[in-house]
Amino acid sequence: MGADGTGQVGLVGEAEVGALGASRPEFQPGGGEWTVLTDPEGHPLCIAEG
Repeated sequence: MGADGTGQVGLVGEAEVGALGASRPEFQPGGGEWTVLTDPEGHPLCIAEG
């Protein structure tokens, strides 16, 4: 279960990283297995439910 009690771990992680300045580009490879984000300088990073 996610930290917010909803079971949506990926969404919580995305919100936390987004609060640090990451953004979610439109192109999302991986078929939903992970989420690609970019840091404020444009470097890609991925998060996945784990």
